[in-house]
Amino acid sequence: KNALQAVFRDSVARNFGDIGDARLSTSLKVKYYNPLGSIAIVRSSRDWCEMLWQAITFVREVKGRPTICRVLSVNSMPRTSIRAALPILRSRIGKLREAVQKRSVVKTKELDAEAAAFELELHGLDP
Repeated sequence: KNALQAVFRDSVARNFGDIGDARLSTSLKVKYYNPLGSIAIVRSSRDWCEMLWQAITFVREVKGRPTICRVLSVNSMPRTSIRAALPILRSRIGKLREAVQKRSVVKTKELDAEAAAFELELHGLDP
């Protein structure tokens, strides 16, 4: 989470200068990150949401790994962010489950346990 937040903050500073960095310094926070599903829920103030969106689009690398960031949903409530993230996570976990069954790398029960843990973690974000 912290590395992703630092990358987003760096992108804001690089693309919008010190003023952009100052505007988002107090409100930018990565609330949830799931590396398996490649999903993050990021919080910022409503006033500077578009600036953050643009900065996220310019991110090309996280921890030395090539990355393409897309903003899939912009919501005002954490609940709606979670509702937008769950189908994406379920879809990706389903694809992983199919790949696992083909290769027999990991037991399916372990993957199901991971999927359940992700959903519980996402629901735990709801204030």
